[in-house]
Amino acid sequence: MSKVWLVTGSASGLGRDIAAAVLASGDRLVATARNPKQLADLVAQYGDKVRAVALDVTTRPRRSPPCKPRSIRLAVSMYSSTTPASRTSVLSSNSMRTISAGRSKPTCSAS
Repeated sequence: MSKVWLVTGSASGLGRDIAAAVLASGDRLVATARNPKQLADLVAQYGDKVRAVALDVTTRPRRSPPCKPRSIRLAVSMYSSTTPASRTSVLSSNSMRTISAGRSKPTCSAS
């Protein structure tokens, strides 16, 4: 039986590589990105095996709240609706924002 994965940061880098490997293996995927249009090629190639969901967990100084809980809840909801209790589920969290000098800002999470 195939697994259902939720992969954050699926638009580029490690998240993109994991998303591609998940789909190539035959598993199902909820792929998240700040701009889900960047996932159009995966959706075109794999059809209903992948769902592209907008998810932005970047921190933003001097703003409240520091992340977008509605975006996080939507991604989790999409993931939950594709994951029957009998299936093995996998979460791969790869979201991060890169800034100058190779430093990165932490991402936030919602409960």
